Amino acid sequence: MNYPPITGVHLNLTHRCNLACRYCYVSQEALDMPFQVAKDSADFLARNSIISGVNPSICFFGGEPLLRYDDIIVPLVAYINKTHPNRNFKFTITTNGTLLTDDKIEFFKLHNFGILTSIDGCAETQNYNRPFHNGEGSHAIVEKHIKTLLAAGFTPTFRATVIPATCQFTYKNYLYAIELGYKSFFAITNAFEDWDSEHQEIFEQEMIKIANHYIDYWKVNKKAPMRLSMLEKVIIVQLKNAKTATPQRADSSAQAHCGLGQRAHAAISPAGDIYGCQEMTSNEGSESIFYIGNIYDGTDDKLRERLADLYNATPNRGYTDCNLCEANIFCNGGCVANNYLISGKLNVAPIGRCFYQKVLNRTALRIIEGLRDTPEFAQSFTKTVKRPTKNNASIKPPMNGCSVCNTCQVCDTCQNGDSKEDLQ
Repeated sequence: MNYPPITGVHLNLTHRCNLACRYCYVSQEALDMPFQVAKDSADFLARNSIISGVNPSICFFGGEPLLRYDDIIVPLVAYINKTHPNRNFKFTITTNGTLLTDDKIEFFKLHNFGILTSIDGCAETQNYNRPFHNGEGSHAIVEKHIKTLLAAGFTPTFRATVIPATCQFTYKNYLYAIELGYKSFFAITNAFEDWDSEHQEIFEQEMIKIANHYIDYWKVNKKAPMRLSMLEKVIIVQLKNAKTATPQRADSSAQAHCGLGQRAHAAISPAGDIYGCQEMTSNEGSESIFYIGNIYDGTDDKLRERLADLYNATPNRGYTDCNLCEANIFCNGGCVANNYLISGKLNVAPIGRCFYQKVLNRTALRIIEGLRDTPEFAQSFTKTVKRPTKNNASIKPPMNGCSVCNTCQVCDTCQNGDSKEDLQ
């Protein structure tokens, strides 16, 4: 396979974080990226962008990347603007919101950053799920900073992780996101939890409440209360399949997946190593199956091919038969990092992700059925699904050939602009 140069990355500035989220599986090691590695990473992307003709992009990632605001983010943006002014770098950041301040928000606005906020919800959820290391809840400080961010004109995604202990607040958290002024809501179950039948049912009932609210709002206002990005791909696929005699299954090949280094997006570790997935950079060095090279020697096509071959060696599996699963028209096997960390296999999905996909499917069908007599709803998905823009600047996909834009079910790191789908 002719692999594209890497032009978009999650730049893992640190493995440290100021929160101690109950569900976090990342080892909070004292690994910090030296500024020289950050500069060398930018130079690596700039060189590749000249070869591919694609604008480079950096998502500042961690840990909590704002721990490196002063010594990496600010000087790196200045270095890029001075050294590579014609490369049109695009910047995004994934943050827990605790360290946002007025000066940081102004900096992000000045440099046209896209922002994804990892926030789980109202006080009952946020304080339990995402405490500080001293045990104190993070809700009050996060809410304060998010209000400032939204007031500044940003349209970040409300990205929530759902766990059994607080899943009964999922609908309340959805309403909370609307109340704050978010335009996009993404909730995903934590695959590492033991999702028993009781908590699966609780979560599904919460999703039914969200669907009913969404339907009622659409009927009155002829628009959605906000984007439900985890459902949009499912709705699009279901609407498309309704027009075909033979429904199509999702492409589950390695080339259709993020995290496997097959496309132009990857992750760079604090040491400058390149990995297929941003969640796997704690596995330092070439011993990791996700390792595909480094910024100094470049990517190794043999390692990228090895990762694809490992994935393609066996069919996708879940806790039920994928061939009989109701979600197989859009589910392409789940998160490869989660799969690997839980099962040791890239394509064996855990129950926490399998049941989630089924609930998404049933929720999407409920919304479609509830709005069957509202033609504006289907029409809104026929040509263009409007996604939030990065600080109101339009961005056209595919972004760096990332599989997020083209093939997956809108993953938890997706921050792209407008997505076009032709259902005619």
